[in-house]
Amino acid sequence: MEAITDFTAKVREMRRLQKEYFRSRDKYILMECKKAESEIDDILSNNQQPVKTVVADALQPSLF
Repeated sequence: MEAITDFTAKVREMRRLQKEYFRSRDKYILMECKKAESEIDDILSNNQQPVKTVVADALQPSLF
């Protein structure tokens, strides 16, 4: 469950940076945005379990 919370927080931060960039067009924010996007891409590509499985497990814990 902690992995989902961490992933969700990172995605929220990425989206916040994206929105801020499109408001300001600041180059520094663009660099931060790209860094956050790269981090999310790395998590998704290196994840041992598919994201759907992790989310499904969190929403429906094992009965046994």
